This record gives sequence, C-alpha cells and structure tokens, in this order.
Amino acid sequence: LEGTYSRYPERSELPAEINEALIVEWYSR
Repeated sequence: LEGTYSRYPERSELPAEINEALIVEWYSR
C-alpha cells in the first residue's frame, strides 16, 4: 500500500472529499 500511496500526489486533481473517501477505503482494507 505504501508504494501505491507514494504515487498519490495528484490529490489536487480529485476533490478532497473523494480523496478522503479513497484513503478511508484503502485503510479499511
């Protein structure tokens, strides 16, 4: 997950809400 997370610097492209939801889902896994 760390490797995949490292390539998530384009959070500005996605809304903060969606970004947070994705992070929560990733962490839930």
